[in-house]
Amino acid sequence: MSRRDLIDMLVTAREAAGLTQAQLAAACSVSSQQVSRWERGTAVPGPKVLSRLAAVLSLPEGELYMAAVAASQQEVKQVRRQANEMAEQFRDVAEKLHHNHMLLNERVDYLVSMINSLTAGVDEVRDAVKKPPLRNGKR
Repeated sequence: MSRRDLIDMLVTAREAAGLTQAQLAAACSVSSQQVSRWERGTAVPGPKVLSRLAAVLSLPEGELYMAAVAASQQEVKQVRRQANEMAEQFRDVAEKLHHNHMLLNERVDYLVSMINSLTAGVDEVRDAVKKPPLRNGKR
């Protein structure tokens, strides 16, 4: 059974019973929006509601439970698949960030070495300027 089977079962039974979504909702103590979600397949009736649904719609309770469980399992598989896709995207982003971090570290190291080279040259010039000039080979 699939989610589609559950949807078809609920819609067909509700229409056969001559009930609107609002009437079915009232009989099951849920909102009409909730019934609409079940019939659109965006939600699955919970265990507490399934018994009332079966009674109101004259459906075999076991069959309704099996359809709801199958729909829930499909939903779990879909969520698991989406979670795996998101995890893969996260891994890709993390790998790119790590690569960019390594490149940035290399560039920072290069800049530090260039600055050190430049400052070493400046230090040499400064030291040379501070020393008194040589006169006849003596200071």
